[in-house]
Amino acid sequence: MADPNKLARKNCETRGDALRFRKPPANQNKRSCAALFFCALAVFFAAALTNELISIRRGQKFYAALPAEFFPPETKKNIPSDLNGNDFCKKDFNEKNSDEKISHGNISHEKISHGNISHEKIFNEKIFNEKISHENISNEKNFCEKNSNENFSHENISREKKFSPSVDFENLRTNFPDVAAWIKCGETALNYPIVRARDNDFYLHHFPDGKKNSMGSIFLDCRNAPDFSDKNVFIYGHSMRSGDMFGALKHYAHQDFFEKNREMKIFLPTQNFILKIFAGYVLDSRYEIPPMTFEDENHFENFVAEIKTRSIFESGDAPKFGDTLVFLCTCTREKNERLIIVGRLET
Repeated sequence: MADPNKLARKNCETRGDALRFRKPPANQNKRSCAALFFCALAVFFAAALTNELISIRRGQKFYAALPAEFFPPETKKNIPSDLNGNDFCKKDFNEKNSDEKISHGNISHEKISHGNISHEKIFNEKIFNEKISHENISNEKNFCEKNSNENFSHENISREKKFSPSVDFENLRTNFPDVAAWIKCGETALNYPIVRARDNDFYLHHFPDGKKNSMGSIFLDCRNAPDFSDKNVFIYGHSMRSGDMFGALKHYAHQDFFEKNREMKIFLPTQNFILKIFAGYVLDSRYEIPPMTFEDENHFENFVAEIKTRSIFESGDAPKFGDTLVFLCTCTREKNERLIIVGRLET
């Protein structure tokens, strides 16, 4: 007869082996796979965020160096004294008057010391000398005025013939051939060159020197002429969270910001412009696109009235038919929304 204790011990060992080699439940495998997936996803996003921050930092360094390099310092020109308010002719004329007084005094002393000379002779000599003296003074004064007028005329002619740009476009285009202009908005971070390519995609993710970067560039619509001769000019740029590029435009939603930044400056190689901001609005890029041209005056007036009604600030200003309008276009936090700041150009 079998020992009951041995049978019980054998049964326990069998159950232990079964428990020892039993497969884990299916839901436990799913949990492990999900944990691995989320860990990998976290690593991916961390790497992407790190690369984005590095890219933005490089962009900030790149653009921060440009204004100091290509905006020449404003030095006071060596202006002739007569153009600076100190008329050298007036100075010489005063000196001549002083000399004349001395000469008259000498004549008087001479008359006293030479008592044997007739009064008539002294009187005639005095009149003769005064005529010569006044004639010389008059001739010298006319000569000074003539020279002064010639200096003024030559200065005006030189100013009319040669325009001195505020930006060193010659060196700028040596480094960045596609540069068309430069835009600056007060004391904000908006202080960048404007480039223009053959399409509207390249400079979304490239610096003006052609290197790839997520900040991209401020660029002119490829359909617009680089000399801003079109009636409607479109300029694009990213709205960075850091406030770089067109990131300052979102602050136009605050009336105080608009009051402090009613004007921007646009510099070209041939002339400078002032951009008078008069409206800002948000549109859905899927259904609404600003016109490149206006059909007639009625179309223009209806468009201006509509955007002023939708404007995110009050300007109290409006353009006239025939004015050049500049549209500064940037993105918002919403996928298909675009913020458009509109101004009119003035020379």
